[in-house]
Order: sequence, then structure tokens, then C-alpha cells
Amino acid sequence: PPPMVFGHEGAGVVEKVGSSVKKVQPGDHVVLTFYTCGGCEACLSGDPTSCANSFVPNFMGRSVTGECTIHEHNGEEVGASFFGQSSFATYALSYERNTVKVTKDVPLELLGPLGCGIQTGAGSVLNAL
Repeated sequence: PPPMVFGHEGAGVVEKVGSSVKKVQPGDHVVLTFYTCGGCEACLSGDPTSCANSFVPNFMGRSVTGECTIHEHNGEEVGASFFGQSSFATYALSYERNTVKVTKDVPLELLGPLGCGIQTGAGSVLNAL
């Protein structure tokens, strides 16, 4: 139920990282995309779009552990973590797996669609035509 923070593709600058994050650091430019687990049969065979463990973090507004990641000031839950990141907000929490470091010389406003629209179009052309 509302309120919810949506977002399925986005681009921005890393503000903070967790202690186990290795591939990005504060100040890096990144594109955010959908979440995949990286460990199921589909992911390991090179078909992450069929990830067996992606439904909850991509579509149910919850983290991979089933927790809510955003709360109202009064403590009530806000639906978030869509596509593992809810990038249609000022700030987004994402996983290292769905955060892609990009070059700083391309404007971020042009890179956001790489997270969904461009890869969906390319996948359609390469896999269906």
C-alpha cells in the first residue's frame, strides 16, 4: 500500500558504501539496474534476467532479506527497494550487484536509461529478431 518510492533505472554519484563493497567508492558515477542474486542456476549460466531469487527485491518493495528499507518519520514503512534500488528518489540504496560504475565524462542524465530501457531494447533485438 502507498506510500511507495519507485524506480527501475537510474544514474548518480555514490555518496557512501558498505564495508564489504569493493567495486565502487564515494564519488564514482554509477548506473543502477535490476537486482539479481548471482548464485542461482540462471545467474551462473549467464541468464540473470531469469534469476530465481529476484522477485521480492525487484517487485515487492522489500530488500533481499524481506525488510523495509525506508520508513516515515513516525516509523511507518514506505514501500521501496523496487528493482533493488528505487532510483526515482533523491537518494537510493542499491546492492553492489546492480550498481554499475561508469565513466565520469558522460552526463549522468544520459546514462540513466542504460539501467533498463536500453538493455531491454538491445535484448529484444539480439534475442528475438
